This record gives sequence, C-alpha cells and structure tokens, in this order.
Amino acid sequence: MTPTFRPEQRLLKADEFVAVLRRPQLNISRGPLRLRAIQNRMPGARLGLVVTKKGNPLAVRRNRLKRLMRETFRKRAYKLPPTDIVVQIFAPIEDARLREEMDRVLKTVEEKFADAE
Repeated sequence: MTPTFRPEQRLLKADEFVAVLRRPQLNISRGPLRLRAIQNRMPGARLGLVVTKKGNPLAVRRNRLKRLMRETFRKRAYKLPPTDIVVQIFAPIEDARLREEMDRVLKTVEEKFADAE
C-alpha cells in the first residue's frame, strides 16, 4: 500500500483533465458523484478531483471531500490498472456515503480496465 498520494499519481494539468472529460472510456454517475476514466501509458493510476463551489460552498467542506477521495484512492491505487481518473462532486454528500461510493466506483474501474490489460 502506498503511504502517500505521490505527485505522479495526480492529474494536474488542464489538458490531462480535458483528455479524460472529453472522451471517457468509462463514465459512472452515482448521485452527486461522477467518475470518468481512460487508460493511460503511465506505470499506474492517476487521480484528478473536481468539487464544485455550487454544491459545497464552504472551502473547508470541499477540502475535506478531496482529502477523503484521495485517501480512498491511495488505499486502492495498488490494485488499479494504469488509468487516468477524474472524480467530480456536484452536490453535498456525507463522508460515509462518499467513502462507500468511491470504493464502488474504483472497484468498477479496476474490473473494467483489468480486462483490457
């Protein structure tokens, strides 16, 4: 298990986000959470996060949601095939539900892209 969320596991540039958002190979929506993913040529999975101000107006709350998503990703990253994943949250969501939904969608990514390897 990776002890930290390393820089090489992050989507940082706008063109990296655009590549995933414009032509996703996997598109999952579960309530206020939306995940889009594509395969990449990197050694492992990478994560990008979008938490809208409209659904979560307090910066403290947006930061907590991002922290929870990074933690869930970090715990599962070693199981994930090489993919670029963008997770978007558009509305308020409870912490426990976010963890459950992130686990479910990351498991779906694992299953979907494991077949393609």
